[in-house]
Amino acid sequence: MVSTAIHEFFGIAIAEAAYCGALPILPLRLSYPELVPVALRARCLYRGRDGLVRQLRWALEHAAEAAELAAELPRALTRFGWRAVAPRYDAILATVAMR
Repeated sequence: MVSTAIHEFFGIAIAEAAYCGALPILPLRLSYPELVPVALRARCLYRGRDGLVRQLRWALEHAAEAAELAAELPRALTRFGWRAVAPRYDAILATVAMR
């Protein structure tokens, strides 16, 4: 999946697509660097038009390697899944309710 977004709050659609196996090609800005593990940023994040073209070309010319990288993302994104987030929400809401 490719994004050229100029405005983004979290990137939920990006996180969902990457969790399902898509390789993200994203601008190096907004919330995107937080979504992509440091080890994969060089292949997933780009700067400017030339960087976008370079990343797209690489992904198309190295489809097998791109698929391997995409397969690493779901594990990194589980921290945003409901099983990870719900207990934190519960703890925060319990604290607020006690006030």
